[in-house]
Formats: sequence, structure tokens, C-alpha cells
Amino acid sequence: MLRLIAALVATCLLMLGITEGPRAENLPKPVEPNASGDSFVYDSKGKKDPFLPGEFAWTTARTLSKLRESRLDGIVWDDVNPLIILDGNVLKVGDSYIGARVVSIEKDKAIFSIGDEKVAVLVADAK
Repeated sequence: MLRLIAALVATCLLMLGITEGPRAENLPKPVEPNASGDSFVYDSKGKKDPFLPGEFAWTTARTLSKLRESRLDGIVWDDVNPLIILDGNVLKVGDSYIGARVVSIEKDKAIFSIGDEKVAVLVADAK
């Protein structure tokens, strides 16, 4: 039985044109070592660290400003799992948006926390 399966697999591979492993000419070329013997050395001089907060990091002031400009389009009310629609994004309690976390949803507003601060955003028509 195993020989039959092996023969079927070999026949299928032949039909697909797969008769052997990858050819040496199709493999990537090895990286040539530099003068110090290392194959790659990253020079970070004058470059930003991509893992540190930079100009696009959401600061508390920026988050507050953005939340004040945001539009709370609606609240999908449910006693257990209410949702909000803020700037076209559907969020629930616990979700983060522009550096602020949704801590509670009431029938006419959403409460966000930014660090130690709490900020209420009213439904657009209620403003």
C-alpha cells in the first residue's frame, strides 16, 4: 500500500514538473563578509531608533486635543456590551484609540482615560 502511495506521489510530482529539490542557481547568494569579518553591521549614527517614541507618538496633550476634535457619532447601547462609533471606528470598553482607553460607555457619552485623566466625549448631537 505504501509503495502505491509513493508511486502516486512521484507521478504527481513528475506531472507538475517537480522532480528534484531547488537548484543551486536559484538559491540566494551568501552575504560577503566586510573588512571586520562580520557579514552585516548596522550603523545607527544619525538615525532614529524605530522602537523609541518619536514625533508620531501620542502624547497626553496630543491625545486630549484629538479627543476634543473627535466626533462621537453614536452609541450602540446594550446593558452588557455597549459600543461607540467614534470618528467612524467601532470601539468597546477596554479598547484604545489614539492613546486613550475607553473606560466606560453611558447612554449619552463615552469616558476615556489618558494616563491619570478621565475625559468624557458626548454624542455629537448632544454637544
